[in-house]
Amino acid sequence: MSREPSIIHNPSTSEPEALKVLAKVILQNQSNDEIISDDEARRRREQLNRRPSYRI
Repeated sequence: MSREPSIIHNPSTSEPEALKVLAKVILQNQSNDEIISDDEARRRREQLNRRPSYRI
């Protein structure tokens, strides 16, 4: 078992508090993913627009 403090294994941390922290981390990760995916989507659209169309 690691010596690092853990929210989940720390008995002094209440469960709702741990859930709040986890929810906050999850929301931050989701917002970061959205920012990255928006940039990625824009980059892919621009790349597709530069390619010649082979559709008939």
